Amino acid sequence: MSSHYLRYESQLYAIEGDEVVIGRSSDNDIKTVNNRSVSRHHAKLIKEK
Repeated sequence: MSSHYLRYESQLYAIEGDEVVIGRSSDNDIKTVNNRSVSRHHAKLIKEK
């Protein structure tokens, strides 16, 4: 099994599982602190099989 990574704002995030949610809300997998141009639940990355 190969690892996948996402680089966002100079940080590298390991993508684990079948989906990752990005946004300002604290319940997201990747949180975008202090970025008002991003919605609370901005994007969902879903792994295709």
